[in-house]
Amino acid sequence: MRRKQRDKVIRVYARTARPIILRYFNRRSCVASSRITIEALKFFGIAARPVPVRFLVRAPALNAVFMSGVTAEDRAEIAGASGSRFVLLAPGPQISGGGIGWNGHVIVKTREFLIDPSFDQALDAIAGAGHAIAAAPLIAVFPLGGKSLPKTFHAGFTALLDDDTKIISEYDHLPDDSFLRAPAWELDHLQPAIERILAAMKGIL
Repeated sequence: MRRKQRDKVIRVYARTARPIILRYFNRRSCVASSRITIEALKFFGIAARPVPVRFLVRAPALNAVFMSGVTAEDRAEIAGASGSRFVLLAPGPQISGGGIGWNGHVIVKTREFLIDPSFDQALDAIAGAGHAIAAAPLIAVFPLGGKSLPKTFHAGFTALLDDDTKIISEYDHLPDDSFLRAPAWELDHLQPAIERILAAMKGIL
């Protein structure tokens, strides 16, 4: 598949998939959302792989930051460096079925992009703390600009939303792939969502 066609498929996925995923899973479902993304893109011939990360979204004007995959020491350091008015929204481990969850975040890498299929969980948490963010993306797609992604990396992206809110997204390599053994990564229970997403995409492409 040519680059232009791959770009179109990914743009259509980013516009259509998240509302369907949320019919089946909650916003914190980064593991399931990433597996769904990989399988849906595979159908169109686009290779993708999961990338475990530490995830921060900063909204400086709102004095808020969302964090996932960070330690208590990391949270204390960020709080100390940011001032007393800074609101920390740290979700901690994902909880499923009453068990202890995995403390991290999963995104997806293709040849040209990093895709965060559950990006909205951060902005939803910020909004839930009383800071409304208008026209925020549900799925974030970040171009790599021809750069490769090393095994250990830090990636930062800055965006200005429609309401002029500046957000800074940061992703750091997390050396923990234990999510691959979690029930959320298993394919069978994801198939209904995948099938609905593919049907929606085929109606557009």
